[in-house]
Amino acid sequence: MKKLLVVLSALVVVAAACNEFNVTVDPRFTARDIVDIAVDTTGRDFVSVRGVNGTIEVTGVPGATSITGTAVIRVVADSQAEADAHIFDVDVGISTDTLGMVSIFTQHLFVDAGGRTYIVDYVLEVPPGLKVRVTNVNGNCAIDSIAGEFVQISVTNGNASVMDISGSAFANVVNGNIKGNVTLTGLEFIELETVNGWIDLYIPRSTSAMLRADAFPGGVEVRNLDVLYFEKTRTHVVGRLGAGDGQIQLDATNGPIRITGYGSQ
Repeated sequence: MKKLLVVLSALVVVAAACNEFNVTVDPRFTARDIVDIAVDTTGRDFVSVRGVNGTIEVTGVPGATSITGTAVIRVVADSQAEADAHIFDVDVGISTDTLGMVSIFTQHLFVDAGGRTYIVDYVLEVPPGLKVRVTNVNGNCAIDSIAGEFVQISVTNGNASVMDISGSAFANVVNGNIKGNVTLTGLEFIELETVNGWIDLYIPRSTSAMLRADAFPGGVEVRNLDVLYFEKTRTHVVGRLGAGDGQIQLDATNGPIRITGYGSQ
């Protein structure tokens, strides 16, 4: 069965729910459904996507005036009949508010998952000037090709990717890696933090920002960048790139950090 969610104004919430989660996709029986998403972004400048289990991908598309994409819902159970019977336990909600935000989120409507696994994978295309925030518990998250005010990813278990971003970029991961390619055009920020994982950041060589990076015991590596260092050890770096207009803050508790410059100075 295929469902269509269209939001043109105010509030639309399409139901379902849960509070017990298991991210592993196992070789049992699977039921699958697809939710088509279409949201007019006229007068709106912020999209928030909240998942629980599954991947989230948000990509900016030049000329787009709406949010479009799909959410693929999967239920894994001990029998096909059980999986089919519970496919509507999970759905996708969409809401808008008067402050210009569109929220897209996974919903569950039961107390006990009964040993079943519920997964929702999002693939969304958005206007490239939107502010984007992605929050997830279990699953990789990616934001690509955005030139808005900021992008942000928060994920507990999974990797985060912020690629081809112009503006501020934030990522916070507990268990997973962070990869980024970010251009700061002024007084913006790059703040990337992981507890268990590595950080791999690419920035233009012409970047103007204050830089601080800490990675103990993994170590900090800076490549192809002209940095005026104020403090520099194997695991700790403080310095200035260019005039120091923006801010770059990188922290990896159990993993290395690599910062690479590209392009001309």
